[in-house]
Amino acid sequence: LATVLAAEKIAGSNLKYKLSADTYYEINGIINFDLPIDLNNAYLVGLDADEDVLFKSSGFLFEGATGGTIKTLTISGGSSVFNLVASGNTQSFIFRDSIVANSANVGTISGFGLVFFSVINYVANVTGITYTDNTRVLLSNTAWFGNNAGTFEKFTGTFSLIQKQGGFCEVNGGAVGVDVSANPIVTGDANEDAYDDYIVKMQENLNTLKEALK
Repeated sequence: LATVLAAEKIAGSNLKYKLSADTYYEINGIINFDLPIDLNNAYLVGLDADEDVLFKSSGFLFEGATGGTIKTLTISGGSSVFNLVASGNTQSFIFRDSIVANSANVGTISGFGLVFFSVINYVANVTGITYTDNTRVLLSNTAWFGNNAGTFEKFTGTFSLIQKQGGFCEVNGGAVGVDVSANPIVTGDANEDAYDDYIVKMQENLNTLKEALK
């Protein structure tokens, strides 16, 4: 791994793998990470979520202050998954068609302009995810199975939009589905703007991929 991602390790000062912005990284098979990944607005994509796995046994798998895209992967290994803390609400983070399994903590996503999760399965995690001060959070067809523990989703701070569509949440014992005990503030109905922002971001992603594949 240190050989394949040598430049990224140097860019991360040997403390993390800082991916190259607007670069498409294809994951094949199981990859065991020894350091966190800084997405840095890159695209991290597998071909088969059942077979293409990012594994880290401790610490955080993803750390940084920028967004990016993760698609068609399993994230596993006992680590905490996300420690993404942006500023200015200008970054976008897209997570699609993936599985999060056996993590200590799905983690925290804070300060983003757009957070979009679609078709994510959560299996046997110790606890879930906290969203804080993100402008627009769009959650589509996320599935929290009954073998997870802790709190699935916690919302804190201020949002323009929180939208959930489809999916399900099974909670057993002392588990919690959605925690809004911190009294998050939702400032208004921004459904149309959020959708427009998502379409613009998808077009940017497509254009970047076309350039990368030339």
